[in-house]
Amino acid sequence: MVLVVAAACTSDDGATPKPRPEPATPTTELDTSGIALAGVSGRTTTTFVEHGTASITGSVTGPDGLVAGATVRIHRLVAGREIGIDVVTGEDGRFLLENLPGGRYRVRAFLAPSLAQVVADVRFLADEEAHTFDLEVERLSGVFVQADVAPEPPLLRRPVNLVASVANRTVGADGVVRATPVVGLTVELVGLGRWVLRDDASDADDDPDAPSSPFESTTTTEGAPPSPMARTGAGGQVRYELRCETTGQSGLGLSVPVTRRSGSGESATTETTTEIIRLDLPDCVDPSTLTTTSTSSTVPRTSTTKP
Repeated sequence: MVLVVAAACTSDDGATPKPRPEPATPTTELDTSGIALAGVSGRTTTTFVEHGTASITGSVTGPDGLVAGATVRIHRLVAGREIGIDVVTGEDGRFLLENLPGGRYRVRAFLAPSLAQVVADVRFLADEEAHTFDLEVERLSGVFVQADVAPEPPLLRRPVNLVASVANRTVGADGVVRATPVVGLTVELVGLGRWVLRDDASDADDDPDAPSSPFESTTTTEGAPPSPMARTGAGGQVRYELRCETTGQSGLGLSVPVTRRSGSGESATTETTTEIIRLDLPDCVDPSTLTTTSTSSTVPRTSTTKP
């Protein structure tokens, strides 16, 4: 005979413990969108390709006619981004770009180192249509001069200060026009007659009530009389102190030595010539004819050599 003895466990208070329930399985997905992950090294790239049925065609014209080999830079402007592509004109100066989506575009042409379009052509192009752009580039290389006078306009028989800046500019491979000041260049102010160089800072006919000039005086009552010859300093600038003797256009110009290089390699040659660059200055006026007080202006005027 087998004797079976069963023992029951009880708690300290004599009650029998209840069985532990099985853990519940979640029925909803865990939201991890609020968890921030640490960054990793590397670079994110995005390929953005769009296609459409619009096309851009046209020509590039310069001072000497149609321009072969010019770069036409085409940007599609969308959502704060610029999606660009370059095309090159053929021997006939024409270009074509097809399979474009509609939208807002900016188109500009240039040919380094001398030709560039000053203002880009911006338009909205409809899809499924051909759009023509006839672009014009200007010669923006070589010596150019920016000139300014104070006071502006210059007043009859009163002191006038003239500042001219001489620089060389070129069109870069990116189509950007850059100017480099020419320092230490000897230039000559020409066209004097209607204007004269002041040789006495205390001219009897100077008006003590005339507006002051922002430019420092370049003449004194001592030493040699002022000369139309000057040498460009820092920033490629020269300064003259003048007096307008007759109302009307100034007729002033700056005689500048220009060096040109032709050919390449051992056969390259250089030639220096003198060119007169007309200064684009405001007309001299009689102060008695003014109805308002004249004020000085620091907005420069630009003169360029002819190609």
